[in-house]
Amino acid sequence: MDVILNALQSVLSMAVLTMLGYFLTLVIPIPSLMTKVFVIQSAMPVIAQSAIVAAAFGGDQYYATYMVTITSILSVVFIPAYMVLLNGV
Repeated sequence: MDVILNALQSVLSMAVLTMLGYFLTLVIPIPSLMTKVFVIQSAMPVIAQSAIVAAAFGGDQYYATYMVTITSILSVVFIPAYMVLLNGV
């Protein structure tokens, strides 16, 4: 159950929160390039060093490794999709 919940959390972060950030850029007047960079940056996966730091400081290294893996896999789908969507901006 935790695996499904964590995967849904990752999808929520990469899909819903990234689109929320995009809609905020429509309200706040910023240049188009800055909007594209903001959206793509918010869809990036969890940094790999988080698992190393978790192991070094007694954190849950397995959970960190899992999140790195899941978000990396999801970013293969979401980042190109966002690039296609943003191409029309």
